[in-house]
Amino acid sequence: MNYYICDDNRIFAEDLAQKIINIDPQAQTEIFPTLASLIFRLEDGDAPDAIFLDIVNSDGSGINASDKIRSLCPMAHIVYVTGYASDYSQAIFNCPVGSEPAAFLAKPVEDKYLRLAVSKLKSAEKRENSFIPVGSARSTSYIDADAIIYIVSERRQMHILTENSEEWCYCRVEDMMKMLPDNFCRCHRSYIVNLDKIQSVSGRTSLIMKNNHSVPVGKVYSDELKTALARRYAGMAGGQ
Repeated sequence: MNYYICDDNRIFAEDLAQKIINIDPQAQTEIFPTLASLIFRLEDGDAPDAIFLDIVNSDGSGINASDKIRSLCPMAHIVYVTGYASDYSQAIFNCPVGSEPAAFLAKPVEDKYLRLAVSKLKSAEKRENSFIPVGSARSTSYIDADAIIYIVSERRQMHILTENSEEWCYCRVEDMMKMLPDNFCRCHRSYIVNLDKIQSVSGRTSLIMKNNHSVPVGKVYSDELKTALARRYAGMAGGQ
């Protein structure tokens, strides 16, 4: 998992990052000394799995900034961190809709509570693996990945076409792939397809999906697609 830490106390932030890595050795962490620097990175399209957000920063309130953070990265879980737990333990429940925290940690952060928070974040990632969040920070819903036919990247948004609807969310192709189950494959720089929703292969350059839409196959991704299809069909045949 990829964790961002936003805290103007560099020593604390580095110590927290190391503790997270000790708990989750596969974790990647990045530290941001201000809310402005964090938001600047998110505006570039980066999408961490979780953000450890100090409530009192040198350039503002983490709670007040959460609405903006959610609009840029609606899929990231927020863990509020503060040295003023008694002052903010109630305030966090008045944060904008959709910005409710996954956890709340008081400084100095005790290892047992940090371990529980990381465990909760990792469990949430597994539970959400077959459901994709769509919408905005103020109105986020989830769609079943099994209903998705294909996904196309259009500028900074993902256009998700399902059996019965079309949805949108802010996300990069790389980060969307991390959320999807194994029956999804990237077939083009801008396209991800559900292997179970392919109706037919049209030559070497396109796929016909179950909704009769034609999806392009990029030359760079053609071998990966062939391998994924062969593995998928072999697995299905083996299970019959």
